[in-house]
Amino acid sequence: TTYRHELPDGSFQEKTTFRCPVDGCDLEADDMPMLARHALEAHGLQMGGFGSGAAGHEVPEPLGAPDCEGAGPKQRVTRLRLPNGEICLVCPVCGSELPDDEAAFLEHVASSHGRALAAPGGKVGGESDHLDMLHQSSSEHWYPRRDEALRQLHVISLGSFCGMKFSIQRLGLGDAHLPFDWIRSTSEGVAKFVRNGFQGFFSVATACDVPSFGMRVHRAQHHSFWHDDVSQLEVREKMKRRVARFLALADE
Repeated sequence: TTYRHELPDGSFQEKTTFRCPVDGCDLEADDMPMLARHALEAHGLQMGGFGSGAAGHEVPEPLGAPDCEGAGPKQRVTRLRLPNGEICLVCPVCGSELPDDEAAFLEHVASSHGRALAAPGGKVGGESDHLDMLHQSSSEHWYPRRDEALRQLHVISLGSFCGMKFSIQRLGLGDAHLPFDWIRSTSEGVAKFVRNGFQGFFSVATACDVPSFGMRVHRAQHHSFWHDDVSQLEVREKMKRRVARFLALADE
């Protein structure tokens, strides 16, 4: 985390600290070796590249920026200490000073700038609920006749990969959240599920963790879930609502 302090003469002084990667621990150290000692002594966590022993866990950046299907370049985000002592987060895209609330900050970056950043520990990241926020604020990229288009038609993603839905949202035409939005799928799979009313949609053959991306991927023959853990009942219920919304389009 980089703090920027405003000095009496109007200039700024920056100080970078490193936050403990363990959920619930707010300690910030002045350097990585100090953080590594704290992690080992307080949490029994051996951090890779610091200290002896087997390779441990990498320390995440304060906020990371995954693309649609994994961790992309990491984004450093500045925490600014205001003259009144309050802390704010500075948007790396537009420079807006926002309250020190990671969830609200990530929603701003997603909605206003179409970027899905992720906080440490995976509290907010690449889940489909977060991706649904992308490009939801008014944008210069929106289709010029967006309002007219939305009155006359539904623009929906029929899968392939999440770039389809991302492009639709970038045009401002992706209001409805539907089952093919954030999955990978083949044309055969899409045709099968549309014809049989999505029977077997949650039947997956394998599930594997992708540690470098902080994701758990569920795969079947014709489709895979990258942004939803369909082993969880709550997630399946959410996806069932999306399926029902998709099937209801036939009655409109």
